[in-house]
Amino acid sequence: DSQTDLAAARNAGVADWAVPWGYNAGTPIAQAQPTRLFDSFAAIAAAVLAPSAVPVRRAAGLH
Repeated sequence: DSQTDLAAARNAGVADWAVPWGYNAGTPIAQAQPTRLFDSFAAIAAAVLAPSAVPVRRAAGLH
C-alpha cells in the first residue's frame, strides 16, 4: 500500500488497513500509521472473517 491509499481511505471515512508490500516510494507504510497493518493474506482474512473485527458505520439515512 501507499500513503495515497491510506489518505483515500481516511478521506472516505473507512478503516485504513494496509499491507507492507506495494509501492510507497521506498518509505515503509508503517510510518504512515495505518489503523491496522497486516503482514499476510491469512492475517487479512482472519480479521475480515472475525465477527467483531470490523467496525461498521452506517451512513446517515441508510439502514
